[in-house]
Amino acid sequence: MSALRAALKQLRAAGVALEDPGDEIGPEGPGSAHMGLWFHDDDGYRWELSVQNVARRRG
Repeated sequence: MSALRAALKQLRAAGVALEDPGDEIGPEGPGSAHMGLWFHDDDGYRWELSVQNVARRRG
């Protein structure tokens, strides 16, 4: 999670178009152990940064 938080800070500083403003980091899907951060580049492509099995590591 610290990697995603650091990436979020850098993306915000660079003015990148983030998805879900205010709630940018979340599970990849319902019940997923993987956490992600989604954003768009200048060409409109959608990108995801993901950390695998975060929920399992917490438990």
